[in-house]
Amino acid sequence: MEPMHLEIAQETEYFFLSCLLGAGLGIIYDLVRVFRNTVKHNKVLVFIEDFIYAAFFGFAFFLFGTDLTGGIRAFVLLGMFAGCMIERVALGNWAVKLISKVTGYIWNVLLSPIRGFFAKILAVINKRIVKKYLNFLKREKKSQKPLKV
Repeated sequence: MEPMHLEIAQETEYFFLSCLLGAGLGIIYDLVRVFRNTVKHNKVLVFIEDFIYAAFFGFAFFLFGTDLTGGIRAFVLLGMFAGCMIERVALGNWAVKLISKVTGYIWNVLLSPIRGFFAKILAVINKRIVKKYLNFLKREKKSQKPLKV
């Protein structure tokens, strides 16, 4: 099979398209960052989210690279990375801070009181169930004592 050779104009066009794809993937990661800032995460969930995003990024790179150029090319990866970084510096950090404040406010004002209300209801239910269960265990222990003859 003969290797595919691209002209400079095609490579430049593919590079700029890969920059756009990288910017789009950067926006997706910004949404993940907003979700992290709004809802508290532990390290395991952060790892899982980052792993899924990295797999998605790699899949997009593979599809974009092989579909347009017929093979995996370094300039496509470089363009995606550059687009992602430019988006993050130019728009991403500012947008994440703004959207995180808005969603955090919505979360605290609207959803936290609802969550607190349900937590109180569950605490009351739990207290009653646990109290009955402990009484049940006490009666069961008494019933299991051997009879004195």
